[in-house]
Amino acid sequence: MPKPPSSDGLSKPPRVAGSLRGVADKQSGGQIGHRGDTLRRTEQPDIIQRYTATCCQHCRAPLTAAMARGVEQRQVFELPEPRLEVTEYQAQI
Repeated sequence: MPKPPSSDGLSKPPRVAGSLRGVADKQSGGQIGHRGDTLRRTEQPDIIQRYTATCCQHCRAPLTAAMARGVEQRQVFELPEPRLEVTEYQAQI
C-alpha cells in the first residue's frame, strides 16, 4: 500500500519560490525611447452609450441627474466589417 504524501517527513527538497526566469538587464514594460502605437481619442465617436447611476455605491441612496458631478469617458475602438466604429462610454460620477 502506498504511503500518503504527508508522511514524507522533513527530507523533502525545499520548494523554490519565484519565477524560473533569470534576472533581466531591462525593466519590464515599454523601454525608453520606444514610440508607442496608442489610438488617440476621437472627437466624434460613432456611438455614445450613456450609463446613469441610480443609487450611491456606498449607502445605496437613490440619486438624481442633478446630483451628478461629471462624466467619466473611455473609448473602445473596434473593427467591424467593413469600417472602424468607435463607441464612447460615459458613466455619471
